[in-house]
Amino acid sequence: GNDMLLFSQNVPLAIEKFKLALQTNLITERDIEQRVKKILAAKYDVGLNHYTPIATDNVLEDINKYTDKIREQAAIKGITLVKDDNNLLGKIHGGDARVNYIGVNATQSVLFNELRNNVSKLQYDWLPKGSSETAITKLKEGTTNTDITIIGIHNLSFYPSGGNHGLDAAQVQFLKDMASKPNVFFALMGNAYLVKHFCNASGILVGYEDDTITQTVATNILLKK
Repeated sequence: GNDMLLFSQNVPLAIEKFKLALQTNLITERDIEQRVKKILAAKYDVGLNHYTPIATDNVLEDINKYTDKIREQAAIKGITLVKDDNNLLGKIHGGDARVNYIGVNATQSVLFNELRNNVSKLQYDWLPKGSSETAITKLKEGTTNTDITIIGIHNLSFYPSGGNHGLDAAQVQFLKDMASKPNVFFALMGNAYLVKHFCNASGILVGYEDDTITQTVATNILLKK
C-alpha cells in the first residue's frame, strides 16, 4: 500500500527487489506508473515543478528554532502517570517525608539533580550494571528506613536484549523485588516495555525518552509543580 519507499537502508537491494517483483508479476509496470504519478502530483501541488533555490544561511538555526519547545510540549503531553495508589507524589515535597532516590543503570541524571535541588535531605544511591549482591542487599534494606523511595531507571535500549532492554539480570530482579513495597515509586525514563517487570507496583511514571527535557518534565510531575 506504500506509494513511496522511505529510508531504504540498501537502495541497490531495494531496486533489485522491485525488478524481481516485476519479473514475477507480483506488481506491474502500471502499478508503478500510477504511484509515480501520485508522487509527482503531490510535488506539483506544492510548486516543486517551478524550482526556486532558497538561501541556506542559518538554515539549521531557523528550522530548529522551536525544536526544544516542541519537545517540551511532547514530553508534557506524552509522559504517563500510570498510577500512584498510595499518594506518594503528594508527600515527596511535603518537607517532612524521608525521601530516597535510587538511580538504576546510571551514576548521574537530570532527574536526580532536579530532585536533589528541590527535596531537602534527599538520600540517594546508584545501581549500575555488575553491582554485587552485597550492594543490592544494602539498597533493599535502605528502603525500609524511608517514607518514599523513587527508583529512576535510565539508559535503556530500544531493543529487548533478552527481555531486559539493556539492564542486567540483577538489576531486573531488584526492580521485581521492589515492586511489592508500598513506599516505592518507579520513574521509568525510556522504553516503556520494561514496566512488565514491575507492573504490580503501586506507583509508576513512564517517560518515553531519557533526555534532559523529559527528565525535567518528569521531575515537575513528581514534585507536583
